[in-house]
Amino acid sequence: MECATFHILTPYPNTPLFRQMQSEGRLLHQDWSRYDTAHCVFRPKHMSPEALEAGYAWIYRRLFSLESIWKLVREANRYVDATQPWALAKDPSKAYELAHVFHNLANAIAVIGGLVTPVLPTTGKLLRQWVGIADKDLDRWPAPTDMYRVVGNVAKQPRPLFPRLDDAAQDKIVKAIVGEAAAAAPAPPSPAATAPATAPTTPPITYDDFAKLELRVGKVVQAAAVPKKDKLLHLHVDLGEGKPRSIVAGIAQAYKPDQLVGKQVIVVANLAPRKLAGLVSEGMILAAGDDEILGLSGLDRDAPPGTRVR
Repeated sequence: MECATFHILTPYPNTPLFRQMQSEGRLLHQDWSRYDTAHCVFRPKHMSPEALEAGYAWIYRRLFSLESIWKLVREANRYVDATQPWALAKDPSKAYELAHVFHNLANAIAVIGGLVTPVLPTTGKLLRQWVGIADKDLDRWPAPTDMYRVVGNVAKQPRPLFPRLDDAAQDKIVKAIVGEAAAAAPAPPSPAATAPATAPTTPPITYDDFAKLELRVGKVVQAAAVPKKDKLLHLHVDLGEGKPRSIVAGIAQAYKPDQLVGKQVIVVANLAPRKLAGLVSEGMILAAGDDEILGLSGLDRDAPPGTRVR
């Protein structure tokens, strides 16, 4: 199998399917440029053509998304933790096992580099060069057989992909962008910087405690006021699960329902459901503020609903 893919059913001309749909009056048009397996050119029996195309686009984004690539990255990291090549290197009798681990990791890096090249072209190609991919193959899309590639020359002195910038390097970049005078001007103090520091009101938790939380990106698809409850809104939030979740949030004094529809939020997704004002709440939206809501937590760019937040 070369890859996993899928298409919208397309009744190509002069095929039995085309003639059947033509006889049933279900063909929408004969614009042959749209008979490309990515557009719906017929009238489905149980949904609209627009709904079918929207579902196709949603599945395509989920399967071929950066989040899917990061899953492969996380699996490679888990492989390193499980095989512990640093321990194998200390035992001469484990030389063949160590070579096998390095072979798998080198090819995993090559595949990952190829997958991220469309969005990180310099980084992706550099990764592939480091693990011995020939220059003529740098732009080739990875194939499953790449995991069996015989690894040749690898970089002996790789450097950090994203090196940390010291203060001098940061100042140099700022001056190049805004100029010497603007870079030297002191920034006005922000309200947050001048506010008195407050001591934490709860004891610190361990990383294991934090890891129990499952934070995911959600998209508000519906919002409504809760009758007789001034502080509550009833939201339906898409977490990429097929059915939006019902979430009751105490944010009505800061947001009107129509301000939230389409907005991306961060949701505690593994919170046990409970009833609030007679409604089932299946999660919690993260927000800033103590006595009053100052704002909702969010992202600086769009991410697919259901994406894990770390």
